[in-house]
Amino acid sequence: MARWLSDAHGTDDDIPQLFYETVRHNAFGLETPLLGVEYGAAWYETSCRLNHSCAPNCVSVRLGGNMAIFASRDIHTGEELTHSYLPPRLLLLPEAARAAHLHFAPCECDRCTRARGSSEPLRDAAATLFPPGHAATDDGALIAQFKLLSAADGALALASADALLRRPSVVEMLRTRPLACLDVCLPMLQAHWTRVAVASGTPSEGPDAAVAGVCLPLAAELAHAAAYELIAMTESTIPIWARWHVVHATAISRYLLAHNPLADAVRQRATIHRPWIDKERELVDRAIRAVRGLSCLYGNGLSCLRDDLPFMALASTTRPSLQRLAELCDEMPAARRDDAALRQRLGQTVGESG
Repeated sequence: MARWLSDAHGTDDDIPQLFYETVRHNAFGLETPLLGVEYGAAWYETSCRLNHSCAPNCVSVRLGGNMAIFASRDIHTGEELTHSYLPPRLLLLPEAARAAHLHFAPCECDRCTRARGSSEPLRDAAATLFPPGHAATDDGALIAQFKLLSAADGALALASADALLRRPSVVEMLRTRPLACLDVCLPMLQAHWTRVAVASGTPSEGPDAAVAGVCLPLAAELAHAAAYELIAMTESTIPIWARWHVVHATAISRYLLAHNPLADAVRQRATIHRPWIDKERELVDRAIRAVRGLSCLYGNGLSCLRDDLPFMALASTTRPSLQRLAELCDEMPAARRDDAALRQRLGQTVGESG
């Protein structure tokens, strides 16, 4: 391929390879902030000059067609600006798990260096990851299978997720192990929203429909509760903004999934405990707080929702859910000029989905 490109463009043989390596190391993989749908890559000349850290002092987020950078904490004079090459959901994981998603190794940020220098795992990670010996159990084998399928086939991964969350022993373990819970449930939600994006709508029949109606609302509930537990871990090295981001994102996922009409269709056939079904008021309140929280994290505006809106419209096929979000946006004070246009777009999406 490199030879063909060099011949086609009349360049030296090493130019296409150099171009590929430059893009691979500097381009941003595009993933919607809330739903985690991957949809391409882009090159931002200024942002790509910032180095990576697993505990960065800056947060980068795509707002419309631009990459915006916000301080995530107080920054001292002369301190290097860093941001994360990983999305917030991956920053919640331990060092070894994060390293698998980076294109370089090892990561030399302070957080990773301290983790590798410790003779024992950090206390919060050790207490909240999978129990010792869990990988050798039947539940551990099913979780390993799900993780492998998540990297290969979304449909098979969701079927595996459904089998996992129908096991009371798995659900009980995930309720008491927040990092393990997020390691399992966040990929489930990402696989679902990606399938929704590819299929251009929520599945209406077949295995995907059963998973969307039963398994995924439980996954969103578990992940949301787990992320909240991490907020209380004051000694944790996980960046606080990343923890809050996942809290807000899972609150919105719970809201959208609970308003999925499939939830009612499969209610009588469910074989797992689903306490979310009777918490309408709580879901609405948490979704409202989530939108407000995301606004505070990313520039006091609503542009962080822009890339997720098309997928929200596909996933939420009933008018009330998007209508409530539109009303919420109308109630929020306009912090930027582009917020008005975004509110209008959300209103149009509601009209089209109704």
